[in-house]
Amino acid sequence: MFASVRLLFAASKLKPSVSDVRKHKDFSHLSDVQLAKLVRLAKLRKLAVGEVITMSTAGDARRYLFKGKVRVRSAKHEFILDIQGASEGLPSLDELLAESVRIECLTPAFVLAMPTALIGVSHEVGLDDWVETPDELAVDDLSLDLVSELQGSLAREIMRDVKEERLNLPTMPELGLAVRRKAMDPNSSASDLTRIIQVDVTIAAKVIQIANSPVYAGYESTKTLNEAIARMGMMAVQDVVTALTIKQLFVTKQPRLRRRMRNLWEHSTRVAAGASVLARHAGTVDPEQALLAGLVHDIGELAIIQYANQSNLSSISDADLDVAVKHLKGPLGAMLLRHWGLGEEFVVAARFADEFDKQTPNEILLLDLVQVSQLHAQAGTSMALSLQDITQIPAIKKLGLATEGPEKSISLLREARAEIETVRLALAL
Repeated sequence: MFASVRLLFAASKLKPSVSDVRKHKDFSHLSDVQLAKLVRLAKLRKLAVGEVITMSTAGDARRYLFKGKVRVRSAKHEFILDIQGASEGLPSLDELLAESVRIECLTPAFVLAMPTALIGVSHEVGLDDWVETPDELAVDDLSLDLVSELQGSLAREIMRDVKEERLNLPTMPELGLAVRRKAMDPNSSASDLTRIIQVDVTIAAKVIQIANSPVYAGYESTKTLNEAIARMGMMAVQDVVTALTIKQLFVTKQPRLRRRMRNLWEHSTRVAAGASVLARHAGTVDPEQALLAGLVHDIGELAIIQYANQSNLSSISDADLDVAVKHLKGPLGAMLLRHWGLGEEFVVAARFADEFDKQTPNEILLLDLVQVSQLHAQAGTSMALSLQDITQIPAIKKLGLATEGPEKSISLLREARAEIETVRLALAL
């Protein structure tokens, strides 16, 4: 159930991270996703001792001194810039050259060229920015600086395996893969899917149960798998079956990890059910996609638990697991879903599920539904946000749940509780 994943990283380890460039005045207006795209597309050029940096005529990039010592000389002034990385400010070479100065390298120097087209964009994030989120954002922008070496040992071990391309991630269960392949075949039919799914009696029964759930309110009850597939549609069925088969990954013989897996599955099913019901009410997102997005939004945590399961568990404390989950759950989830070949909206939902202040495009995304469903699932728990806080969350505003005040927004979420519980029970295996 595991496969080795080859991950993508920045071409040079000298490239800055998102946290490095975020501090610069030229980039402070950009979102984290736009910053990550900027870093990914940046070009790093090495200059030799004695080389003179001249004014660029292309205009397609802005150049910054990333590392090295240079002499800046004009008719009246002369000074030395000695920069050892992005944390020291990234001086703009083009701004200096505009003042008629001569810049000469006193040591080997690295010049960072940032695409002008990306620097000039507004902070508003477009869908293209989200679906092109690079793997660098999932790895290179992580920081364990505030975590002790001892407490963060598991997280550091996982990060090392990721960067050395040795990390094994769970593979999608065979039935889910088979159904997805068949659904994508333009020559396949509902009968073809029926023949594949009916081999697993439990999954087949659950597909029928979901076809009769509030997600498909208004239809007559269906009794056969073929009717259920015809009602839902083949593309919808592939998402539902994928969601149902994922439960097969929640297996361990370790009692301590089994408790974590059980709690994770319970939370995931609640979020999945809530997201699918919200999608139906929103009317612009497929409920089945929302169901799958909710079920896999914490799949990175499952990867961490399974990593611990293959390690020496006696040396891993609950605190170690908590730190690894906090810092790595989103990035690992994004990597895993990419490896599975799910759409980028699923990847984004897993990567940013817990970052409730994220600004997203105007259209409702799977991420928005997952976040609002999480807030509903957390209501009444120690993790719940205050009523005032909840109405400031972008996803809440986008779904129109903040317009009537905080109490109204909570009541609107609670009104769907019966529907959500029905769908959640349909997911129980």
